[in-house]
Amino acid sequence: MNLIQKRMPSRSTLFICALYIIHFSALMGIYLGYIQWFLSKTWAILFLIFLVLWDGLPKKSIKISWPIPAVFFIGFMAEWLGVKFGFLFGDYSYGANLGMKLDDVPIIMGINWVILSLASRGIYSKIF
Repeated sequence: MNLIQKRMPSRSTLFICALYIIHFSALMGIYLGYIQWFLSKTWAILFLIFLVLWDGLPKKSIKISWPIPAVFFIGFMAEWLGVKFGFLFGDYSYGANLGMKLDDVPIIMGINWVILSLASRGIYSKIF
């Protein structure tokens, strides 16, 4: 291992630092009055958070990987039922800030359910 490899932080550390920078920039931008510009990037930030969490998962573990599409599908369907029929969460709709939609539900909402599930799993595993 050469000197450069020894001093380089891990990829996960770099991703986490990038998330801190992005979130701090967003806070400053919103404070300075650029709220619409930053709101329009919400979907990209959620996707980046998902990629950081995905990168941190053990790659060869089917035990961790197989539930991700299931959580995406179940979460997306829960959102779809809410938007279409007001079921589960009441009547609501999504604006344009969350990117591409499938039948009026942003695709990123399924990914958001995966993010919440992975974060909850991480917290649970630290406690228990």
